[in-house]
Amino acid sequence: MKKNNIKLVISDVDVTFVEEKEDGMPSAKTRKVVNKMDKRCIKLCLSTGRSLFYMEKILDILSLDTYIILNQGAQIYDLSKRKYIWNKYIPREKAEKILWELEKDRLEYSFYEEENDKRITDINKAKSWKVLKISIKNLKP
Repeated sequence: MKKNNIKLVISDVDVTFVEEKEDGMPSAKTRKVVNKMDKRCIKLCLSTGRSLFYMEKILDILSLDTYIILNQGAQIYDLSKRKYIWNKYIPREKAEKILWELEKDRLEYSFYEEENDKRITDINKAKSWKVLKISIKNLKP
């Protein structure tokens, strides 16, 4: 019998782990593969541009006990301990400068702060300035 040398698989979420479909959930086939990995003691770590808030439904059905890389790599969350173990913020001065430039150019944007796991679309609603990521919508060359 061949020994399994694989201990960990890291997968992107959107279009890789979760197909493009209306419910945005892993397919039955994907869940079956995750169960097989678990039986073979292969850990699964997901990596995504999403925040934890937008991953909760997926995580609820998978019952993972590893880590998840969130917000384009700005955070790592320990699923077994239910806490963030690493955060990398955009320095306040840089975040403010970027957001005010976007405002000035009337570009549609959103950003995420550590304390608020949901999109913020108004620079005046920034609270902590622990900005994890800034997204620009409908940007065309």
